[in-house]
Formats: sequence, structure tokens, C-alpha cells
Amino acid sequence: AMARAWVSRDRFTLALTRRHLLLASGDVVTLTLDDGSVFEVQIEEVEFGGGRLLCRGVRFRADVFASAAAGDSGLFPPQVLPAVPETTLRLLNLPPVTPASVFAPVFFAAAAGTDTGWRGAALYQSTDGGADYGQLAGLAAPAVMGTCQNVLGDGPDASWDEANTLTVRLLHDDMTLESRPELAVLNGANAALVGAEIIQFKTAVLDQSGDYVLSGLLRGRRGTEHAIASHGVNENFTLLTPATAVAVEVGFTALGKDYLYKGVSVGNSLVDAPAQNFTYTGLNLKPFSPVHVRGARGSGGDLAITWVRRTRGAGDWLDGADVPLAEEVEAYEVDILNSGAVVRTITTSTPTVTYTAAQQTADFGAIQSSVDVAVYQLSATVGRGTPASATL
Repeated sequence: AMARAWVSRDRFTLALTRRHLLLASGDVVTLTLDDGSVFEVQIEEVEFGGGRLLCRGVRFRADVFASAAAGDSGLFPPQVLPAVPETTLRLLNLPPVTPASVFAPVFFAAAAGTDTGWRGAALYQSTDGGADYGQLAGLAAPAVMGTCQNVLGDGPDASWDEANTLTVRLLHDDMTLESRPELAVLNGANAALVGAEIIQFKTAVLDQSGDYVLSGLLRGRRGTEHAIASHGVNENFTLLTPATAVAVEVGFTALGKDYLYKGVSVGNSLVDAPAQNFTYTGLNLKPFSPVHVRGARGSGGDLAITWVRRTRGAGDWLDGADVPLAEEVEAYEVDILNSGAVVRTITTSTPTVTYTAAQQTADFGAIQSSVDVAVYQLSATVGRGTPASATL
């Protein structure tokens, strides 16, 4: 700009004939003077009057627009926008692990980034096969999750499992697990979903391969003792905390429906996020299995069957009070089994039924010395809960 201003200090006025009428402001012309001097002139003004064309301009040199100066990046490094990590989304059918999930139709969602730098995600649902999606919830806190590197063995459901250990590989190095005191575990710490079983652990040790070895286990928590013996290879591990296991209320219309869901990272688009199928089963609304199923035979061959119910909510052990029902009405069904097949179902509103000698004879042809039974508590919303099986 300074060089052009210096060159432009020479100004020219030209009086031209009509044949130069096409000249316009901005054009560059070559001007040869009588003494042989040659100048390039850039026209700035054009006037026509009195039969002549009057042009005014300044000296022009194209070389002043070229610069030999070398640019420098300065003291600051170039700014690079990092890629936004994709979201690993886990949709969980859980028993009621929060007070609000005892009666409401909810499932749980946990999410984390595939790498560091994840800033949360939004959960979307499609009920029409992916044509449209609506946002259900925000998932702000990253969950600690990974995969199991060994198959968790069978263990006790009413005492500490000190025989089995579980090796877990987390998604990335930013995730950690920690040991907690026994009292903290008994108060709810270090709960995790492994396959379909909720466990708790006291000790987490990081081994040389970067995996965590968990020991001092509590098994079958929150009514999941039926899943203790059903573990397989490469099961998902998800740490359950109030901040990361987000309850998503979907309404009773979603019960049993296979819908599409997407976890969309903050900064990414809905279109690019992968979809996954998930069916809400209403597990949080199903009664826990009864316990202490017993049988007593009368002199005539009648079999009196008794049990103790449990509750899905507010099940703290309080002196002088039974746990609340947590169902609309108290109702049970007892299946009588013959080699696994149901031969009779007995209904009752109290935790006891009598399988009479006459019924045994009708079902089996004679009074039985032992009978296989399955006892269910009923929900008015989702029907049968988890069974308690026994041979009496």
C-alpha cells in the first residue's frame, strides 16, 4: 500500500477523441509522450463533453502488488480442532435401583466416549423405524464401562463371594475403578451390571496388562440372583452410579416394543450416530422372587406350601415392621411342575397354598413324595415376577 501510494503521486490528465469512448474507470492504458517516455496510467475518472473525452488517472506499476516478504506463524502454535469421540451407549433393563424407578416405566442409559475428550451426549429414540427421532434425555457424566475378560463363576447370593474374581478391561485409560471398604459396599458402593447380574466389589487391583481384577464380591444384588449362574464370555461391564446410570421414563406404551435409539456426542450430528435396537421389558416393575419356599405334609397327604415375599422398594430391614408391598395388591401364582412342564397353577393372595392329595392324584396318578414348584409374585402392570423354584 505504501509503494502504491508513492507511485500514485504522479498524476495525469488526458484529452482523447471519441474512438476511446470504451475507456472506463479502473482501466490501465499505456501513455507514450513526445519525448519517448512511456508510462502506464490507471484511469480514475472519465468525463465526456464538447466532443472530447477527458480522463484523469495516476501512474501505475504492477510490480508494486508483488511482495517478497516472508510470512511468519508467530509465537502461537496453529489451532487444531480435535475430533469429537463417538458415544458408546448402553441401554439397560435394570431392577429398580432408584426410588423413582419402583413404580414408573423406566429403563436406564449409560454412555461414555470411545476416547478422551468426550463432553456428553444426548439420547434419541425413534418409534417409526428410524424415520424420525426425538430426544429423550441428556447424558452428561461419562460412565465407567468395559468388557469382562473372564467368565464370572457361580457363587453365593446371600454372603460374600471370596472364591471368584472378575477381570475387566475398561474402554480407555481415563477410566478407573477403586477399592472401597466393606461398610461402603454394604451401603451401596461399587455396584456394577455384569451381563444380567448386578454385583458389588470391595477390591479393584490394576494388573500389568492394564486390566482391573475385582474381588470380594457380593452377588445377585437387587433381585438378580437368577442370573448368577448364567454368565458367558465377553460380557459387558457397566459401573452403576446415580450420576451415570440415568433413568429414562418412556411410558407404558414402550413396554415390549423394539425401538431404535442413538447416543449422539455433543458436537456430532444425529445423522452420523449409529442406531441400536432396544426393548424395554419392564424389569423394574417385576416383583422379586419369593424366598424361603417350604413344604409341610399333612397326615392325609396334603402339601402346605409357604414362602416369604420380598419387595422392589424400601426394603430396609427395620425392627418390628415388615417391608412394604410395593404392588397394587398382594397376589401369587404357584406352578406345579412335572419334568419341567406345568400341570397345575394355583393362585392365592397370601404367601401360602395347599396342594391337596386329590390334586396330586389328579395330576400324577398318586400322592407324590416330592413335588417341583415355581412360585411367582404378581404385578398388576407386568404380570409375573421372577420365580422361586424348589423341590418340596
